[in-house]
Amino acid sequence: MAPAQGSAAGAAAGSAFASAGGSGVISVSGGNGNATSGNRNATAGSGNATAGNGDATAGNGDAGDATAGNGGAGAGNGGAVAGNGGMSSAGSTSTGGSAGNGAGGTASEALSCARLAETCGPTQSESCCASRAVPGGSYDRKYNQEDFPATVSDFVLDRYEVTVGRFRNFVAAYSPDMIPAGAGKNPHNPRDPGWDPSWNALLPKTAAELKKQIQCGAANQTWTDSPSPASERLPIMCLSWFEAEAFCTWDSGRLPTDAEWTYVASGGAEQRLYPWGLAAPDCSYANYLGAANGSALPSSCVTPGSFQGAANAVGSESPKGDGKWGHADLGGNAPEWTQDFSQAIPSPCIDCANLMPNASSYRAVKGGAFYEQAQNMQVLFRSPGVQSLHSFGARCARAPHH
Repeated sequence: MAPAQGSAAGAAAGSAFASAGGSGVISVSGGNGNATSGNRNATAGSGNATAGNGDATAGNGDAGDATAGNGGAGAGNGGAVAGNGGMSSAGSTSTGGSAGNGAGGTASEALSCARLAETCGPTQSESCCASRAVPGGSYDRKYNQEDFPATVSDFVLDRYEVTVGRFRNFVAAYSPDMIPAGAGKNPHNPRDPGWDPSWNALLPKTAAELKKQIQCGAANQTWTDSPSPASERLPIMCLSWFEAEAFCTWDSGRLPTDAEWTYVASGGAEQRLYPWGLAAPDCSYANYLGAANGSALPSSCVTPGSFQGAANAVGSESPKGDGKWGHADLGGNAPEWTQDFSQAIPSPCIDCANLMPNASSYRAVKGGAFYEQAQNMQVLFRSPGVQSLHSFGARCARAPHH
């Protein structure tokens, strides 16, 4: 998402979004300043690539809804395994952010965590591919407004945002035709066609071009050409929607739908205002423009005194800022692409998704960002993102494991 505006001074260079359309934000005490409701202006910068279909193992989709033609599956080159996600929940439903939850939840590694040290989370000792099972259920998509009921099926969602270290493994395996047509169909949504091979032409042509695209400027860029312990734990940013979806598909998953993501952040029927509950944000809950720093203007939690902010290692505010099922950074840090096109919320919704592009082909982005203010940490907050724009991060959804 884009830099907070209003009474906050700075705009994060390289961050961006398109027209108005963010969902309404509830005003609560404790929110700093005035932030835009998810609307952004930015330069779109897409990478072009050769079309083609790829030669990879077919994979499974995930529970919940999916957008038009997005898939997630264990596509891959270099002998990726077919089938369901490389991670399992390992009985991880018993977590709760505001109550403080624990780590774990990974039974087998995803492709992106091959040969990666377990350095994520508050103690820097968890797998960066840890995931959490999410039991299906029903909730109101507009914070206790009963005219927007939604039901999602069981699925699994990564505990952490995709890290630089995980994405580095994707870059090493990358080719623009690595995802097979139809990969990652959502088993709960018969209208989901999976990966559309026409998207291959919207991916970078080579790994070298991909690395160039994800170096989108000092404000948002977390990628480094050479790995370092500090950089590998940061959330990868500067991804286009196509790159985010390709990554999750290759990694035996897919992007979560708007309905799934919001269900998790809401704590299901708990209808949480923030992912951790009702408490107003501070820097112990989320990485955002929230540090008072003796000033009337908010400044960065990570770089106090700065009105621009910086990404933090994933899970740094865990467990205090976690959601009900143990997912970290659902508010703040990296803004996260979802599968849906950014359109009016369908009602009723049963494993629903906005599958058809709107006139502008914007995608829904959730979760607030390190350069946004307190209001944008609310579960309801959503922004329309230009899908070819290199600016945001991601988190992968996966099929449930039985």
